[in-house]
Amino acid sequence: MIVNFPRKNIRHDIKTTALGLLPANKTTRDIVEEIREGLKQVLAAIHNEQRRRRLRFQVFPRLMTKAQAANYCGVCVESFAVNCPVEPIRIRSGEKGLRWDTHDLDEWIESKKQDLIGSNGVDWLKRVG
Repeated sequence: MIVNFPRKNIRHDIKTTALGLLPANKTTRDIVEEIREGLKQVLAAIHNEQRRRRLRFQVFPRLMTKAQAANYCGVCVESFAVNCPVEPIRIRSGEKGLRWDTHDLDEWIESKKQDLIGSNGVDWLKRVG
């Protein structure tokens, strides 16, 4: 003979639910909401860490390799090597030891803009366009 006895809750501050024992003042919905809020905080922390890592690499060094300098000027490496008159600085021996200073590159770019404007102050590109 099988007898089913009703479950008695010995502790009055805890109620029995399908999820187990919960404090009497909280519903299942409250627990789910707490879990959601905790998950949001964890996801925000992960997002902030990823954002911090991305921002760390957005700073340009003052001395750049040939590929970085070409990218800085907006041209391919081959075009940069042919057209850029800026002399690199040697920081160590070998081809990999050559670095281009961003200040020198900026001066070169400004001189190219002045060449386009001309001596009389007329911007020929704007006039043609």
